Amino acid sequence: MFLYSCAEDYDTSDEIAAERVDPEINVLVEPSELKSWLDNGYPGDIYGNNKIVVLFVGTQDQYDAGHIPGSQLVTYSDIKANRSDGVSMTIDMVATKDQMDAVIQRTGIDGGTLIVITGPSGNFSFMNTSRAYYNFRYWGFPRSKLRVLNGFVDTTWADAGYPLEFETAAAPEPSTYSVCYLKQDPDRFRAPFGDMITVAADNDPSTIVVDTRSNEEYRGDNYKTAGSESGKYVAFEGHIRGAKWLEYTNLLDSDGKLLSDTELKAVFDTIGINKNT
Repeated sequence: MFLYSCAEDYDTSDEIAAERVDPEINVLVEPSELKSWLDNGYPGDIYGNNKIVVLFVGTQDQYDAGHIPGSQLVTYSDIKANRSDGVSMTIDMVATKDQMDAVIQRTGIDGGTLIVITGPSGNFSFMNTSRAYYNFRYWGFPRSKLRVLNGFVDTTWADAGYPLEFETAAAPEPSTYSVCYLKQDPDRFRAPFGDMITVAADNDPSTIVVDTRSNEEYRGDNYKTAGSESGKYVAFEGHIRGAKWLEYTNLLDSDGKLLSDTELKAVFDTIGINKNT
């Protein structure tokens, strides 16, 4: 069991609460809009916050191969944690409080910052940028403070004729901000273990568990579910009883970008996900 408390002064303001649930916010940002913000300044939100920080989620080599000018590198190891489940190490878990604080303080992020997440094209790229988005949401950042580039730095951005930077961007002034200043609601983003056991046991058709791994991992093929160390595998393979298989790549187009709303609804419909589930 892991218990963690940041502080008693969580931000529960009406401002944060409203931003958290605003359905009108489009998280995906087009290259042209981001370029305008970088050239002319982010116009700010209704509270007058106009600071913007662009993150590049990838490896050092990918960052050195070209990134949006001024963007700060966040590696995959910065936003994932390994934990023991009692039998073996569980990899790629949500980042810890200390990991998130290290990222936001190093990159100068504070409570008024608009965070734009970008990354390179290639295998697992969208998964890494979406994982970064998930971590920020899990730790309490509202949707209004988060954007994800609709596309990739070395293709979508560069193909639009926008410049790349190859030198390490100047380090911003560090912040002293902490996720402790935000209100976390982790059960919205990660189902409690007990709830998952209940779902697996009752087979309620209105609740669907989606397994987004490869088909080999879903089926439980021998030695297909990698563990935390190279050449080692998890203690138990297969999937949660009743889980539907939908590999995350089915949510992407041929360029690795997220499908449109209409296309996504059609894909989810194939496994029974609709307004009633």
